[in-house]
Parts: sequence; C-alpha cells; structure tokens
Amino acid sequence: MPVNREPHIYQGYVISQIGQQLGQEVYMDFKNAQNCVMAGTHRWADDPTDMSNVVRMQIADNDAALAAQVEADRLHNEKLKREAEEAAEAQAAAALAARYANIKSIEIRKIEGQGIFLTRPWPDETSFTAEVVEDSPPGMVTEVWIGEGDGAENFLDIKFANAEARYKVTGYDEENGIFYAELLSASSPDVDIPANWRELSHLQLIPLAKKITGQDGSMKKAEAVEILEAWTKVDDQVRTEEPAQATEGQEGGQQENRDLGFRDKSGNPTTPEARAQEAALEDFGDD
Repeated sequence: MPVNREPHIYQGYVISQIGQQLGQEVYMDFKNAQNCVMAGTHRWADDPTDMSNVVRMQIADNDAALAAQVEADRLHNEKLKREAEEAAEAQAAAALAARYANIKSIEIRKIEGQGIFLTRPWPDETSFTAEVVEDSPPGMVTEVWIGEGDGAENFLDIKFANAEARYKVTGYDEENGIFYAELLSASSPDVDIPANWRELSHLQLIPLAKKITGQDGSMKKAEAVEILEAWTKVDDQVRTEEPAQATEGQEGGQQENRDLGFRDKSGNPTTPEARAQEAALEDFGDD
C-alpha cells in the first residue's frame, strides 16, 4: 500500500482513486483532502509512491484523451484559418475581377506606311498582355520603373503616331500574362466634333477623321464615319436628366454629344450603330 504522507506544501489537488473521477486531479481544501486521503479514496497529487495499476492506466487514458482533443482542436483551428484565408483570397479576387471587368482596350488603327494611330480616346483603365509590352515596335511601348525595392512603381509609356500616354501598372496577372494599368497623363488629337456630325457631308467629315488619325491621302466617307464613330463612341447609353454644358471652346461639341445621347435627323433617340447603318446607305464621296 502506498504511504500517503501529507505534502509539505499542499497545492489543493488530490488524485481520485474511485468513481467517475478515477485517475483525475480533484481540487479541494486541505481538510477535506486530508480526510479523503486517510479514507483511501484519494491520494496526494505529489505522492511519490507507486499507485495502483487501475489508477495509472486511467491517468494514461486521460492523458491520451487530452492529447487527442488538443490535436483535434489544432486541426480544427487550422481548417478554420485556412477556410478564412481562402475566403479572403476569393473575395479579393472577386473584387479585383469586378474592378477590371469593365476596363476598356486601347483602340488603334494601322495605316500602311504611316504608322499606328489611336482611334479612340485613351481609356482611364486598361490592360496589356506581356507580349504587347515585350514585342511592340521600338519606342511604342516602354516599361519604366521609378524607385527601388518594394517601393518601386511600374509605368508604361505609350507612343502612337497621333497620341502619347503614361499608364501606371496597378496589377499583374502572372498566370495569363496581363498588366492592368490606370491612365496618369496623355495627349491626343484635339478635334472639335459637333454633336450632329452624322448629318455633315463627306467634305466636312473626312477632314475631322483625318485630324484624328493624322492620315494623309484619300479617304472615303465610310472610313471617316467609322473613325468618328469609334472616337465618339459612348459605352454607357443611359441618358442624364439634365444636359451637360458644352466645354469652353467646344460649344455643341463632343462632351455635349456624350451627355445628350444620339439622335437621328428627326431628333428621335437612336444609337451609333443605327446611325452608322443609315450613313452607309448614303452616297460615299471621296475627298
């Protein structure tokens, strides 16, 4: 039988040797603990003597169960953390996709012997493939880094025959090789295009189109209409309640055209596509 001597400093715990608490440490005041130890139902927690096999096995089972629970909790917490990280990544990816869902491409036209021309105003946000950056003609797309280390910023300088711009790279899709960028500064043809340009004759349309592209030589009315259609194209056809004021020096100009929407010759609302089809039926004259 173990010798249950009273400890020099009682910590408040004894080990139960009976009942449902067999092998477990039980907290009780010293007087009760002393009575239980004397009755043989408990032993001092720091008793150095051997304990019965039943108690020892139960303690081993308790330790194993506790270790299993700790491991289960660890795995559960890791799973919750992983799921939270995946949800955060998915949310960030969805937010990024939503941001870039409606970005516009830079629209250009290549004219043999004259170069590449911007055929629509620079979009506020756009995207580039890595091939465009790497394989563009010399001087057309230049990648610029400003700063050093993690604070360095990436820019793309673009130069066409009739326009220049600088874009700041805001993201890079490494899997698909796509740069995302926002417009910082730009210059482009300053062309005063009246709101009713579709009603003008070819003698008036063709010079406007040539001023946009910088093109020399012959041009048909159909080509001029196509160029002006692209330059004045409005992505959002929702009309505002109040017409916007024309910008200074552009009375009745392009800004007014964007805000008022498109109308046919009778003044009824229409779309650029419908007006282009109508123009295609007219006589096309050379300049």
